[in-house]
Amino acid sequence: MTMATAFEAVLLALEELRACAGERLHWAVLHARPAGGEHVLAGRYEDGATEMLALAEEAEAAGLRGEAAAGLGAALDLGGSAEALVTLGRSVRALSRRLHGSLASPEAHAALQALAGSEEGRDWAPWARSVAEALGRCREPMTRLEDQMAGAWEEWAELALAAAAKPRAARRPRSRGPGSPGPKSSAGGQPHVE
Repeated sequence: MTMATAFEAVLLALEELRACAGERLHWAVLHARPAGGEHVLAGRYEDGATEMLALAEEAEAAGLRGEAAAGLGAALDLGGSAEALVTLGRSVRALSRRLHGSLASPEAHAALQALAGSEEGRDWAPWARSVAEALGRCREPMTRLEDQMAGAWEEWAELALAAAAKPRAARRPRSRGPGSPGPKSSAGGQPHVE
């Protein structure tokens, strides 16, 4: 694998998660709710789904920067790709926390079930089931994205180790050591570069 293919795999997994968060979860939250119905859970899930979409966009921007730094048609920029991976990792962790720690947490699931089973839940039960189903379908794409991120970091680490193992002369020009003749001076006492 190359860094470019690692970033491509991350971007594909991210697109899958974004489709789930946008086409399934966001749709269920907004369009499956009862006509004219308002509930505190609906507002919480609407905010959460919207935040997931925004985080996915941030992650995609970082992934595209990383893909560019990965050397498509040019040399690999280890620093640029690492910076992109760090930014991407922050967004992926935030997505995971939002999904697992908030929207699909056991407490949130219990709140959806309680709403569906309540007296007012007659109108909200289909909405609660639709949201719970959408959340369940987002778990697998989230796991794939996290796995692809781990693979991208593994690839980066291998490339960084290989770069570090190269002899110094292959990495950059040598500076003149002690006892080596220094730069020649010109008539004005300034170093002369040949």
